Amino acid sequence: MTSPQHVAPIQDPGTRVLRTLVQVGLPSFLTLAAGFPAVAEQLGVFLSPRMRAALLGLAAAITAAATFLSWLMSVPAVNALLGKAGLAGHSGTPVEVDSLTRAFSVPAGAADAYAGH
Repeated sequence: MTSPQHVAPIQDPGTRVLRTLVQVGLPSFLTLAAGFPAVAEQLGVFLSPRMRAALLGLAAAITAAATFLSWLMSVPAVNALLGKAGLAGHSGTPVEVDSLTRAFSVPAGAADAYAGH
């Protein structure tokens, strides 16, 4: 029998849910509510107001489903179950901002050297 793996809680679950809402909502609404009707119009296909409303509803349903799943996966019990499959939302290892900025900082003079290419 294996011992239970400790899974740290999700940091900022509300922010993660909002990010999912934006990341899924923007492309869904732009594609289904704006892009598809515009393409249909260019092709000469008439979309009734009812069909346009259905596309808008579909975009809302896709966004709501993704947002709900994001929220559900941030629940500690669900995150622990996901951890058993190696899909936990947080590794439990704290990351310092300073280490990230040092790791991704641009060395002095690198921008000048690149500008010559």
